[in-house]
Amino acid sequence: MLRILTLLALCAAAAPLAAQTPLRSLTSADAARQWQAVGRLSIGNGTALCSATLVSDRLVLTAAHCLFRSDGVAYPPEAIEFQPGWRNGGAAAYRRAKRFAIHPEFQLSGQDWAYRLARDIAIIELDLPVNTGGVAPLDISDHAPDSLAVSVISYAVDRANAPSIEEDCAIVARESGALLLSCSAGPGASGAPILANVGGRLQMVGLISATGQWGGDQVSAGAEIGPAMAVLLPLLRAAPGGIMFRPAQAQSLAEQLGRTNP
Repeated sequence: MLRILTLLALCAAAAPLAAQTPLRSLTSADAARQWQAVGRLSIGNGTALCSATLVSDRLVLTAAHCLFRSDGVAYPPEAIEFQPGWRNGGAAAYRRAKRFAIHPEFQLSGQDWAYRLARDIAIIELDLPVNTGGVAPLDISDHAPDSLAVSVISYAVDRANAPSIEEDCAIVARESGALLLSCSAGPGASGAPILANVGGRLQMVGLISATGQWGGDQVSAGAEIGPAMAVLLPLLRAAPGGIMFRPAQAQSLAEQLGRTNP
């Protein structure tokens, strides 16, 4: 999933990456206050770490691959805890997963890597709503902007005790829902929100799924969120409990997605 050069070759001519603001840790309460919806996803009793974002009082978005063990088996929902606004050893709330849905076209292996990357998305329903004061869910944009600057807020294995923000990044290439960013990231940043000011409002336009190097620069790649929501929300509702990988309806996947060719 880290063949960044392939994506660049397909989507854009080689060019210097746009300058961005250096990664900045949000260790103080004032700096972190507006980003409380972004949190750590503690998986398998803390044996794995990803980033995640609250998009309603009970729904969280993250990268699909975060919810699988190294042997390819999905974690049970009860092994997943969302910790919004985690900073300096504490979170604004602690919520276990009740159930989750994986994008029905996502695969851990096989398929073209950019195809997998664009579908590396999962939605988690929490066991209880997050209604703690100051934790406001982030809005989701229908599409990722072509030219606006974006920001990424993430946790990572080497900076797991507070979120960090990288601003003024650019979407330097895209392919069928997969995005390549000039932002840097690291292990644990998977699932982190890609944010942009769309129509005067800060909205989530995508999430981080992979990192890599290009031309000596650290880059990150992810998935556009908007198109996936029309697939994930009905899929989650079809799962009364536990995990949902595939649509419950009798229609083919292509029909459900409104496509003539799968």
